[in-house]
Amino acid sequence: MKPVINQFSDLIKSVISRKLSLLLLFILSMQITAQNYIPMLDAPRQWHLTTCFFGCSNDIYFTNGDTTLQGLNYKVLDGFHYISRTFLFREELTNQKVFLSYPAGAKGNEEVLMYDFSLTVGDSFNMKNPITPFPTNGGVYILDSIIPKVLLDGLNHRFYYFSPSNTNSDSQLPIWVEGIGSLSLINAPGGTPDVNGAGKVSCHFRNGTLIYSQLDSLSDCSFSTLKIDENQEVKIAIYPTIVKDNFTIEGLDLHTSLEIRDGQGRLIMTHTFDKSSGAVYLMPVSNLKKGLYFIHVIGKRLMPQTFKFIKI
Repeated sequence: MKPVINQFSDLIKSVISRKLSLLLLFILSMQITAQNYIPMLDAPRQWHLTTCFFGCSNDIYFTNGDTTLQGLNYKVLDGFHYISRTFLFREELTNQKVFLSYPAGAKGNEEVLMYDFSLTVGDSFNMKNPITPFPTNGGVYILDSIIPKVLLDGLNHRFYYFSPSNTNSDSQLPIWVEGIGSLSLINAPGGTPDVNGAGKVSCHFRNGTLIYSQLDSLSDCSFSTLKIDENQEVKIAIYPTIVKDNFTIEGLDLHTSLEIRDGQGRLIMTHTFDKSSGAVYLMPVSNLKKGLYFIHVIGKRLMPQTFKFIKI
């Protein structure tokens, strides 16, 4: 039988050993947690944003190349709204933050913090929604909950659910997904995902592989090669899609009619063109209020087409 002092010594060693083991497990768990962050810009990405007014349609956003600005490396955002290739994303992996650089007038591009995936429940975040139908300065939101969900890539992505703070009169209910971004417009982290509003992400592809789908408004998700249909008889082009005074329409047919509706689907104006096929027309919209609008185009040699623009 061991002397009492030896038993006591063994007990002390056992306690110290257990504490060291727990400390080691804690350190390892911290390292695993840090390594488990799922990047948003680690590969070519494609977001399909669905809106449902004249039937449901998709706008496609995608990362398209790399660039450097003021010594920082960015991914170029392309697609609807971003054909000027001046919307740029960069990600800080260690901080789990994503920044957007966007055109801000004469002073050039301005960078804002778009997403912070290091937030914990109860934290506040000041939402920025540059050049979207939502307020540019969306105000302060509170992170209500974080719910992990396994997506199609087999990884556990964290879903972030926000609500306005007591000081914020905005009524949006943003949802972020780790590795994807906002389920609303990609540059509107403070927007509510809504197919009857500014839209909702229905499909997201990483490197051409589907990793997220929400098919309440679509039958399936199909990766887009982003090519123009060569069989289309008449190609309509409407630009710019971010408008202050007027926009240009190309490829008009004789007696083509146009409807403009607001973000709630209400008819704002109609117009019938009497130009020859392929004509160019300058459409004034300076009298419209700021926000998201839909253009419905119908012509003799055209399938009905719907476009979008944002009035600023």
